[in-house]
Amino acid sequence: MLVRRTVRVLLLDRDDRLLLIKCTSLLAGTPPVFWATVGGGLEAGETTEAAALRETLEETGISAVELGPIVWYGEAILTFLGEGTALFKQNYIVARCDAGALNSTGWTQQERDTILELRWWTLGALQASDEHFFPVGLAQLLPDVLAGNFPAEPLDIERV
Repeated sequence: MLVRRTVRVLLLDRDDRLLLIKCTSLLAGTPPVFWATVGGGLEAGETTEAAALRETLEETGISAVELGPIVWYGEAILTFLGEGTALFKQNYIVARCDAGALNSTGWTQQERDTILELRWWTLGALQASDEHFFPVGLAQLLPDVLAGNFPAEPLDIERV
């Protein structure tokens, strides 16, 4: 089975809003539309931190980012529609930035085909929403991150 190392960026602005991306799914067994954090696969030889900065720039256009710790870890076996199954090993890293204009100039064709919207979310809006979010339980996990209560070791948040 293919193993895909990924980084998911908990990109927070100075007002504690989290940037999420609304996507159409390419994965079997997931909702057809969902919200997820910024992020993607690590390139050969790339560190989690370097990938977090690269993915943030590519997906948002934001280059001035302060990275924090890796706070969560999750593994999921996911099947790409028509492409096979992979084990995703996901590190979730905290990052801070100034909310500014977002742009899509760094998007791949696949991102152009699947990303519907980028939006800054408050914790209250996440908690009140009936939309689908990944990781599952995001609204329950986020308060500790917002308060700066980071675990000594990344918290294992999902095993599928």
